[in-house]
Amino acid sequence: MKKGSEWNIWDLHVHTPASLVHHYEAGADCDVWEQYIRDLESLPKEVKVLGINDYLFIDGYKKVLEYKAQGRLQNIELILPVVEFRLSQFGGNKQFSRVNFHVIFSNEVDADVILAQFLSALQNKYQLSPEYNSMSWGGVITKENLEDLGRRIIASVPENQKANYGSELMEGFNNLNLSYKDIMEVLGHAPQYFEGKYLTAIGKTEWADIKWNDNTIAEKKNIINSVDFVFTASESVDGYSAALKSLTESKVNNRLLDCSDAHRNSTSTDKDRIGNCHCWIKAETTFEGLKQVLYEPEERMAVSQLPPQMKNSYQIIDRVELEEAGFWNDVIEINPNLNTIIGGRATGKSTLLKAIASKQANVKLKEEDDFVSKHLTGVKVIWADGNEHPENQIDFFHQSYMHELAEDKDALNNVLKGIIAEKDEQHILSTYESNNNQLKGQLARDILSIFQNRELIKGTTAKIRDKGNKNGITKEVGELKTKLLELSKGAAMSDAELTQYQQQSEQIAGKEKQIVTATHDVSLLKASLQYSVVNGEYIRVSGLDGLEYGENKTRVHSTFKTLQTKAGTAWKTYIEQTIKTTEEAIEKLKTEIAAVKDSDLFKKGLKFYADNKEIGDLKTKIEEEEKKITEIELLEKELQQQKAEESRLFEAIITNHLSYFANTQQVIENLKFETEGLLISTQRRLRQNDLNGFLENALNQRSGERQQYLADLELGYATNIETTIRDFLKRSLDGEIVLKNYNEIQQVVTRLLSENWFVMDYELFYQNDTFAQMSSGKQAFVILKLLLDFSDKKNPILIDQPEDSLDNRAIFNELVTYIIRKKKERQIILVTHNPNVVVSSDTENVIVANQQGNDSKNDNGCRFQYVSGALENNKPKDKDCEYVLQSQGIREHVCEILEGGKAAFIKREQKYGFRH
Repeated sequence: MKKGSEWNIWDLHVHTPASLVHHYEAGADCDVWEQYIRDLESLPKEVKVLGINDYLFIDGYKKVLEYKAQGRLQNIELILPVVEFRLSQFGGNKQFSRVNFHVIFSNEVDADVILAQFLSALQNKYQLSPEYNSMSWGGVITKENLEDLGRRIIASVPENQKANYGSELMEGFNNLNLSYKDIMEVLGHAPQYFEGKYLTAIGKTEWADIKWNDNTIAEKKNIINSVDFVFTASESVDGYSAALKSLTESKVNNRLLDCSDAHRNSTSTDKDRIGNCHCWIKAETTFEGLKQVLYEPEERMAVSQLPPQMKNSYQIIDRVELEEAGFWNDVIEINPNLNTIIGGRATGKSTLLKAIASKQANVKLKEEDDFVSKHLTGVKVIWADGNEHPENQIDFFHQSYMHELAEDKDALNNVLKGIIAEKDEQHILSTYESNNNQLKGQLARDILSIFQNRELIKGTTAKIRDKGNKNGITKEVGELKTKLLELSKGAAMSDAELTQYQQQSEQIAGKEKQIVTATHDVSLLKASLQYSVVNGEYIRVSGLDGLEYGENKTRVHSTFKTLQTKAGTAWKTYIEQTIKTTEEAIEKLKTEIAAVKDSDLFKKGLKFYADNKEIGDLKTKIEEEEKKITEIELLEKELQQQKAEESRLFEAIITNHLSYFANTQQVIENLKFETEGLLISTQRRLRQNDLNGFLENALNQRSGERQQYLADLELGYATNIETTIRDFLKRSLDGEIVLKNYNEIQQVVTRLLSENWFVMDYELFYQNDTFAQMSSGKQAFVILKLLLDFSDKKNPILIDQPEDSLDNRAIFNELVTYIIRKKKERQIILVTHNPNVVVSSDTENVIVANQQGNDSKNDNGCRFQYVSGALENNKPKDKDCEYVLQSQGIREHVCEILEGGKAAFIKREQKYGFRH
């Protein structure tokens, strides 16, 4: 089997040692012809086709064929005869260059036929250049005769101009001209020999030297536009590019082929040497292959140092080996570009494609493909490096895959999400998801805290209530103190002493109050030591666990751990120092209290009140009530802090929950990708059904009022989210939400407010249409573009009958154009029954499938058999051949199997208006 159309170097202008003019030299141990043949045999392996051009003669071509027949030139697959003339339109006019005209014949035309039916038929049509018309000359065209003509021409010019002339042989040839019309008439008069078996070309350099003026412009354009190709022999690829640009800008035929125009051995430094050609043609190495350049010049021809459209060997399937007795036994070559599998119904097209796909680990066949799974033992997929690689990735799209995906919104959304994740170089989506994960965790913690804090508020409020009314106690203390002063009058202590004692008592009370608050702080400070000052989950929550480059992950983890340890140590030291300072202050207060209590006046006061029971009881009562006030004030301060914490938590919960919405807006504004008219944008969608279902399962609806609240809550979340969740959270904390029996308010609030009820949808646009506005056929095509255009992958693509999901217009106008572009980037293997997919996309390799039957025999007797080749593989049907696949060429199979195949070929070949 063959791989079809492949890139090879074609050098269509190579002279031989038999040429009118050449500079070939003999080798150290061989004659000039042997050295010439050795040079050709030493050409780079990419050179597969030569055009032998010895001007008006084909003796050199015949001799090269003789060497080939003797087993030489095994590296050259095709040798074509080329004949070169000088056109009379411009020949002989000294202000113009002579235009070289070439006829490239098919190798199927025998050299003797070219001589007898073409060259001999031109004998009486030659004209001398105008300035030599008076010269008596004629006869059969031979080298000797041309040399004689050249000798006469040189002799006819002044002695001081003779140095400007070349050899006698070349001067004779250069001044022997033919008209384009005569050449074409001779070719046309012998269609049985030449029809469809020749191509024409002119030399670009000589044509370019013709001046553009009123006398030449029409003829100059006509002559270049009437030929199939333009020849050039550029010194470099850049030189070729400049020549091509010049033709393109002149709006004339720019099918420019680079040739060596070799007159010298490969070791020469002159540009016109063997091997100095960089003309790549993608075709089978046949004359029909060359003709394909006419139909697809931009796709089939390139000039470069390296092979065009090179792909990595590990991303190209080289061949598929099939071996199972009675089932199949073939080696199918796979082209690096586009391979189409065709055949009649149930001929094994999809079976082959699925067999290839299933050999790669990333592909799992569907259950209905069980038939294929039973015949995989003898299947080998060999990659371009010569080995099987089950781990290599391929993309396999089964029949109707694009249509199925277009109809499944969730599946399409997942595909879009995966594509966006792959293309999101700024990590917008991963940042969004990471932020949402952090929000969810923070909200859950804050909701737990706010409910715990509300319980603390209830407890503290109850304690304050149990202590009594602070204002009443304060009033009572004032009245008790007034009564104490009245009872103390006239006592053993003077009024001044009693007043001073009272001050000392208040001083002690104040210090004892400070001791209580300081002791409270010490308790909190000591409790804080059990917590880490730096959150150890930071690396995971922040997403830094995903670092991959170099040692980034190791260094970040190490640095974070070091900083965490340093921060923890520093914080612990600070807290411990604060505890120590506070405990020292407590001891100092105790010392100060002891000093006061140890004073004579205070002791006298104590004795005084001890000796006076009524006054002492009153004093004790005052102390007890003042202690209550101190405890109430501490509780009030605690309550104030708890309420402040509730307010903080409340706002944090609201803000964080609203951040879900804000985060989606950031994604919508910043996450858009576009290529080739295909746009992916992001949209926000409220999961209304999920939200409503949750609320209806959680809230009690046994009254009209409760039902109305539920309806308002569902609507409010969609229309005024902030007001709605504020009201809901407040009602929940205040115990105003009535739940169904099995629910708890904290759990319900946590689920509602820690959950992100928004989901990111991904909208597709193509040619300004939304995905929903497209026809199902266009949707399927857009899915195919989506899967391939937004992927950076270069592995092979296997598609089973993509046209099944598309309408005919989309197939021709978009799918074909798309495949032509995509096959340059990735290897494609697809099953199709549409001729436009095969022919209009200029498939490089057609694989024809056949199932054994009474009227469709396989020559290996197996159930399934395959042949492959290029579109240009042309062989009329042999009715005597009993084997279907071998009975005709690939082109004929395409025309026979695919309805409209012949019309597709005609349409393709008429694209440039050629006669062939």
